[in-house]
Amino acid sequence: MLKYLCYPIVFSLGIFSWVKYKLQGKLPNQIKAPKPKAVFITGGSKGIGKALLLHYAEYVPSVKTIIITGRNASELESAKQEAEIVAMRSKKNDFHVVTHSCDVRDRDAMEHIVQTMDEQYSIDLVIANAGVAKQQILNQDPKASFSKIARTIYDINWNGMLNTVLPIVDRYIERPNKVSNPKQIVLVSSGNAHLPGMAEDYGISKHAISTYAFSLRAKLASHNIAVNCIEPGPVNTDMLNSISKEGYTGTKTEPSKAAEYYVRQLTHNRGLIQYPTPFVVQLLYAMDMLPLVFQTSCILHLQEQYEKALSKTLG
Repeated sequence: MLKYLCYPIVFSLGIFSWVKYKLQGKLPNQIKAPKPKAVFITGGSKGIGKALLLHYAEYVPSVKTIIITGRNASELESAKQEAEIVAMRSKKNDFHVVTHSCDVRDRDAMEHIVQTMDEQYSIDLVIANAGVAKQQILNQDPKASFSKIARTIYDINWNGMLNTVLPIVDRYIERPNKVSNPKQIVLVSSGNAHLPGMAEDYGISKHAISTYAFSLRAKLASHNIAVNCIEPGPVNTDMLNSISKEGYTGTKTEPSKAAEYYVRQLTHNRGLIQYPTPFVVQLLYAMDMLPLVFQTSCILHLQEQYEKALSKTLG
């Protein structure tokens, strides 16, 4: 009975969230995004990071150099070779990938990498993409304690993002010719940023990243720096499929399709980028604004409706 009573409330909150999404996508500046020649991506060896790497390599003619970081050297090398092959197919003979095996939690190492790569290639676009979820930690260490899981998530998702972004922000602010030399910083958050009560530490860390992105977008506009926040929905990655032994069984989109959408929106300097299906996802986000008694009674029903709508949208 309660699930039917809360429908009008959820729908109203969904409309409100949708309007908020549309506004955040355009706020607060109209900086023209750069046509990047050099791109820096953390977590670039798999998942969304790798998909972005391959898309820039194949479809964005201006990109000549992509620097990717990750913790697995062999995966980085494999991603590099794949990207350089697709670039050659697109007749980008002057394209190359630079790899750095490192942990984004290592502040000094990240600062050194960002500084040296910027000095060498003049990075135009930084994508702070590296992240981890609870089940990935448990898959590696089934006996991981509650506190270890929490600290690892915040260390990688939050501190790793800061270790990537802050060194380049300092360099971007101090650069000459700001008017004719726009720069861009992208923070990869998650749709779970709006459901911290359900996604635990992961959702909370991503909520912080989204909030920080909107703050940076306003603060750095005067320095001709575009800041964007990507909040992926269900994308077919190792992280999503780590949910269970069977993997994520709901509707999901492929990383290549998601990357194509993200890059197109970044080209237009959209502040908030949500994909797939922002409106339906916003209905679920609205659940977190309801009293617990309403959440408990209708969340499973709304999840079912969400899956059906998402399936139709993605075709």
